[in-house]
Amino acid sequence: MSTGTGFLVDDDLVVTAAHVVDQASSLQVRVDDALHGAMVVGADPIIDIALLKLAKDSDGHIFELSDDAPNIGTEVGVLGFPLSLEVEDAVKSNNDLSLTTGKISSVNQGTPWSEAEVESILKTDAAMNSGNSGGPVLDTKGNVVGMAIAVQREGRGVSVEGTGFAVTSQRINRAVKQWEDRADFMPLQSCAGSDAPTGFVLTPEISSEHEQAIYVAELFGAFGQGINSGNYEASFELMTPEMQERMGSVQDWAAGLSTTVWAYVDVYDIEGKDTLSVGVELWTVQDAAYAPAGTEQVCSIWDNQYTLKSDEIGWMIDSVKLNREPIECTRDMLEDKLRDQAPEFFG
Repeated sequence: MSTGTGFLVDDDLVVTAAHVVDQASSLQVRVDDALHGAMVVGADPIIDIALLKLAKDSDGHIFELSDDAPNIGTEVGVLGFPLSLEVEDAVKSNNDLSLTTGKISSVNQGTPWSEAEVESILKTDAAMNSGNSGGPVLDTKGNVVGMAIAVQREGRGVSVEGTGFAVTSQRINRAVKQWEDRADFMPLQSCAGSDAPTGFVLTPEISSEHEQAIYVAELFGAFGQGINSGNYEASFELMTPEMQERMGSVQDWAAGLSTTVWAYVDVYDIEGKDTLSVGVELWTVQDAAYAPAGTEQVCSIWDNQYTLKSDEIGWMIDSVKLNREPIECTRDMLEDKLRDQAPEFFG
């Protein structure tokens, strides 16, 4: 699991660096204090630009892309989340947002790490670190003149300081215009033997006010999106070793999931500190042959109680039990639940 920075160019479109989402099996975007499922609608690894589409509109700040290339000496600021540090404040998500300032030191610069002819690259002495990738480079008016993509630490055997690279806003703008109207998502990383049942993008809801609620929701968002994409190995890795052992192999665990889609998740109750007990309302869609035992439900509403343990990096699922037997839901009920979130789910 890794993190990076991105910025909104429309209510449901996020620009980031292509390497931030490369090899991802699921994506979660945090805008202010809300989680959004997301999919890639376009990516170019040569110029390192990717465009993500959120499952539902966001109320976050929409950045304006500058039409003009900056000159050498232009003062700029770089926004982002350096060093990939987790946001610790569960109420205000911008507590780790960092602004560094500097100047444009070179324009139309090539990149030392690529043999491809890449133009329209800026060089700046504004401090950047891992985690800043995908963050906007702003002029003094707050317009985006570039996007952070890399830093150079060494050159010709000596250490290098104050050398960060950004792709220009003109290249970003051309990429956005090329990709923004795409109806099809680019596939996420697929695990061996997986049979992805759907491209539905899961966006978890958060009803609990527990300080760890946002991180718990991120866990279930990634877990459910792995199932929805057929990336069962990725979801299996979000279980503790003890639960994995109880489940058997990933093939054993995934055997009954080939048609299952996690359509809606609400993290409604969390108790505990070092170990968490989490109440989750879960709506699933599946073929009748894979319905809950003793039923033929193709849409089911679950009330599950999960136990989560920390691996010092994040939360992992250690056990799950039913608070009650799953209730059948109808297509109309599910459509009413998800109409604003993802109408494309229903074709």
